[in-house]
Amino acid sequence: VAKVHQKWKENMFKMTFSGLLVNLPSISKGLNWLQYFSIPRYSFEALQVNEFRNLYFCNHEQRNVTALSQAVANCSGNLSPSKGICYGEEYLCGQGSGFDLWAIWKNITALACITIIFLIIAYVNLRCMKKFT
Repeated sequence: VAKVHQKWKENMFKMTFSGLLVNLPSISKGLNWLQYFSIPRYSFEALQVNEFRNLYFCNHEQRNVTALSQAVANCSGNLSPSKGICYGEEYLCGQGSGFDLWAIWKNITALACITIIFLIIAYVNLRCMKKFT
C-alpha cells in the first residue's frame, strides 16, 4: 500500500508541474518562469493551437470576422466557457496562449532546442566516460 501511495504522489507531482492542468494567466508572477521548463506544456500548447485555431462553436449564429477581432482584442486571459465562447481563438486567448501560426512554431522550436540541448549533454557525458578496453 505504501508503494502505491508513493507512486500516486509521484504521478500527481508530474501532472501538476507539467503545465497541462494550470491556466497560465492564473500563475503568480514569482512562479511564472517555471513554465519554460515544462516539456509537455510546449507540445500540448502546439496541439491546442493546431486544434482550436479557426474553429467556430456557435452554430446558431453566423461567423462574424468583426466580432472575432473584437473578442481577441479584448482578451484579458481570464475568459471562461460560461461567458459564451464562440471562437477557438477566444478559448486560446483565455488559456494564455497565442493563436497565430507563430504560436505553433514557437513551441516546435522550443522542443527542438530542448532536444538539441539534451543530445549535447548526452554526447558530452558519453565522451567523458572512462572507457574500459
